[in-house]
Amino acid sequence: MNPVINYIRGTAEVTITGASQTACMNRFAAQKVAFWAIRRISEVEFHCRIYRRDIDTARQIAAAAQSDLQVDKLYGLAQTVYGLKRRPVMVVGMVLVVLALLLLPKFVWTVTVEGNETVQCDEILHTLQDLGVKFGAWGPGIRSQDIKNRILNEIPQLRWCAVNRSGGCLRVLVAEREPEAQVEPEKEITNVVASRAGVILQMDVMDGFKVCKVGDTVTEGQLLVSGYADWTTGIQAVHAMAEIYAMTWRHETVVIPKNVTIKQYTGEEVKRYTLVLGRKRINLSRNSGIPQGKCDKIVERNVAALPGDYSFPVTLEVETLRPYELVQQPLTQQQAESVLLHYVNRNVEDHMIAGSILSQTYTIAEKNGCWQLQADNNCREMIAKTVPAPIYESEMNESWQNE
Repeated sequence: MNPVINYIRGTAEVTITGASQTACMNRFAAQKVAFWAIRRISEVEFHCRIYRRDIDTARQIAAAAQSDLQVDKLYGLAQTVYGLKRRPVMVVGMVLVVLALLLLPKFVWTVTVEGNETVQCDEILHTLQDLGVKFGAWGPGIRSQDIKNRILNEIPQLRWCAVNRSGGCLRVLVAEREPEAQVEPEKEITNVVASRAGVILQMDVMDGFKVCKVGDTVTEGQLLVSGYADWTTGIQAVHAMAEIYAMTWRHETVVIPKNVTIKQYTGEEVKRYTLVLGRKRINLSRNSGIPQGKCDKIVERNVAALPGDYSFPVTLEVETLRPYELVQQPLTQQQAESVLLHYVNRNVEDHMIAGSILSQTYTIAEKNGCWQLQADNNCREMIAKTVPAPIYESEMNESWQNE
C-alpha cells in the first residue's frame, strides 16, 4: 500500500485476542475492512494494521467473532497534529523557521564589490550605505538603476556600475575610468642636461644630438644632449630624450644622540572587545579600564564570513593595550653605526633618479654628546634631466619648413 496515502488516512496497530482467529479475519474480509502486516504471536493472539477509520467497525466484528481488539498504537497525520498540540514551543519554532526561510532572503546580509582596482572597497561601501544599501536593508526596495546612477555621481572615478541581488547576497560590479594619458605637447623642443656632476659611464640617446661622450666629466646643469642640430641647410629641432649614467660622488654627514629614548614595557596587558554592526559600535568591555600612561595598541579585527568570501558587516574588534615607560639608554658605537649607515644608504638612494651605490667609506666619532658619521659614496647614477630648450623663432620657422 502507498505509505503516503496511509499516512494521510491514518493507521492503527491492533492486537486481536480470541479462540477463532481465522473466523475473525474472514469477517474482516467480508465486511471489507482492510488489514495487513499480519503477525501471529500465539495460538490465540495476532497483530495486524488497519485504517484508523475502521477501528470501531473492526472492534464490533471481533466481538461478534468472540474476540477482543486492542489498539496498540496510532499512526498518521492526525496523530502528528495531535502530538504538536502538546508541544506549543515546537509549533512556534517551526512557524518561525518557515517565516525565516521566506523572509530572510528578502533582506540584504552581505555586500561584495568586484572590479575595482584604484577605488577602495570601503569608499564604495560607505557610499552605498549613504544610499540605503547596507546590512539589513529591504532587498525588494533596492532599485538597481537608481543606485547605479547615484553612485556614479558620487564617485566620478567609476564609469559603470551594476547592482545584482541574489537572495540575501548583493553583488556590486564596477568598472573604473581609464586614466588620462599624459601626452607631451607636439613639437616640444627639449634638451637633456646633467642633474649632477660626474663622469659619464653610459649613454643611450633615443632622440637628440650628443654634445658629450662616455668618459667625459660633466658639471651640474651642463648640456648633454641638444634638441637642436645645425645643418648646412638649416637647423633641425627635436624633443631630446636620453638615459645617461655617470659616476657620481655623494658626501653625507649624519648624527644621532648617544643616549636614546626607548620603550620599556611594564608586562601588563589589557584586552578590550568591541562589536561593530555596520557603523554602530558596541563596547563589550565596559569595566576594562585604560592603563595609565602611554601604551601600544594592537587591533585585531575578526569579520563574520561565510564560505565563498561572503562577509557580513559584523566585526569583533579585539584591542590589546600594552603599557610602557620611556627610559634613557646609552647607544653603543656599533649600534649607532648600524642605524646611521642605514639612514645614509636610504637617503642617498631616495635622492637618485635611478642607480645604486658602488662603494662607500665612512668614519664615526663621538662629538658633543652625539655619534657623528661621515660617509663618502661612489654611485652609478642616472643624471639625464629633460628641460625645455630655448626657442629661437627664426630657427624654428626654418626647422618646420625643412620638415
